[in-house]
Order: sequence, then structure tokens, then C-alpha cells
Amino acid sequence: MTVSQYQSSSTDSSDRFNRLRELLNGSSSAARVQKFQRQLETNRNRNAMLAVLLHACARFERGEPLSDLEANMLDTIRTCNNDEDLKQLGHIYQEMTTERRKALFPGKLASLPLEQRYTEADLKEDLNTIIPELMSQPNVRTINIDELPPDAPLGPDDEAFLQAVKDYGHGIVRYTSSAQKNQLASTEPKNYGIKMTRFYCSDNSDELNSDELYFSVGAASDLGYKCTYSSKEMGMLIRARLIISPLMPMFSKVNIGKVFV
Repeated sequence: MTVSQYQSSSTDSSDRFNRLRELLNGSSSAARVQKFQRQLETNRNRNAMLAVLLHACARFERGEPLSDLEANMLDTIRTCNNDEDLKQLGHIYQEMTTERRKALFPGKLASLPLEQRYTEADLKEDLNTIIPELMSQPNVRTINIDELPPDAPLGPDDEAFLQAVKDYGHGIVRYTSSAQKNQLASTEPKNYGIKMTRFYCSDNSDELNSDELYFSVGAASDLGYKCTYSSKEMGMLIRARLIISPLMPMFSKVNIGKVFV
């Protein structure tokens, strides 16, 4: 669940913002909300853009001149929020204590002065620190397919990784190939395809009733090609169930010019 999904679970505007205020301030006593609060804190590095957005809303409320990045972000969320909503978000951000911001947001994003514009150059600089930290988290694995023993599973299935996926609420598996790195980097752009035929439900969630899930995937390259896909909802998932779907997409013609491994 994302912050926006949690916030949108109520249709009343004041209730939505009260829910968000409780979440960001860590003040709710509800078990379900506390679980989400813990995941939000655990995922500090993934909250970078949330910090930038709330900081921009606070600057907007104060009438500060916005950077191009801040203005673009506010224009994006105006598709489902009016200016008063944006100011309310900014007010909630200003209510957060310094300690709470440090618990939720990475690096200097936890202590940005409201007088300071945040630019694309600032974001690129901060991501140079945030991304390596994110990739070193226990819910992220890098697998070199050339080092896998024959018939070994492609995905990590050890208890430490599976527990980290539960703690963080998601997992990332990055595949590389040491044997092809130099070859790909020195040849003409190539087309690659990935056909997904099945997925495995390793565990249940702690939600009431059955789990009804869907997944989304995307692919992109440095030459500008990109594609996305979202599956239909998968109902009645249970632990240790293998789902085979003929409707999985084939990502093809992902034209790659440079390979970074």
C-alpha cells in the first residue's frame, strides 16, 4: 500500500487529511495503521520523492517561488487535488517534528529549509547517495546469472530475503550477466525480450479474507524505448500456489545501447 492509497481509503476530505496527519506523525493507535507506519519508516530511502512533494506543498502554502521540479510535481497531483488540498498537505508537513522527518525521509531531505528551492540538480545529487543505500537493503538482491549453478532457482528464496520482503512490503531482484557485459557494451544496439509465464505466491498477507492481488511491470532502455503492463486481479491467492497465466506479456524490442552492470 502507498501513502496515496492509504489516504484515499476515505472519501471525506477532512478525514483524508486527518488520516495522513496521523500516519506521518506516527500518532495512530490503530494496529493496521501502525503496521503501515513501520513500513514507511523502514522504507526511508524510497520516500525521497514524498519528501520533495510535501516540501514543495509547504513552499506553495507560504507563497515561495517554486523550482521547475516543484512546480511540475504540484501540477501532476492537481489532477486529483485542488490548491487548497496542496496547501493542506504543506501544512501537515510543517507540523511534522524534526525527529519525525528524520525517521521518514533520507539524508538532507529530512531537513530542507522551507526557504530553499529544490531543483532537478539537487535531486540528481541526492539520488547518487540514496540509490546505493537502497540497493544495499536486505530486500534487494543482485543475481549474476552466469554464476548460478545448473538448475538453480532464478529467484532468491532464503528466509532472510523473504523476511526482508515482509518487513519492507516489497522486494527487488536485479539480474546481471558478467559474461555479456563487455560484449554488449561494444556492439550495436540489440533487441531483447522477456516472456513471463508464471509467478509463485510464497506467503499470505495478514489481511482479512483472501488475498486479491495484481502486479505491474515495466521495461525501458537508454535509447528511449519503454513499455508497461498491469495484470488483471488475481483472486483467492494462497500460500505455495503456482499461478500459470498465458496472458503474461512478452516485452520485446527493448533496444539497448549501453549496458551498466
